[in-house]
Amino acid sequence: MSMALSGAVQPQKLVLMGVFAESSRVIRDFGNIMGLHEMVLQGVFRGIERRSGLPISEYSVQQKAA
Repeated sequence: MSMALSGAVQPQKLVLMGVFAESSRVIRDFGNIMGLHEMVLQGVFRGIERRSGLPISEYSVQQKAA
């Protein structure tokens, strides 16, 4: 936005990217919408942890910001 106000060259397209503040909550909410059993959700969390080498709690922006 500040580039637009400064008179800079105007881009034809813009892509905004963001992350979820609480990834585990988003995964859990999606699982609930899809009707997934808690065991399936725990498997998803374990898979993320196994691939990343980090506990799912490390994907919390709120925790990191504190």
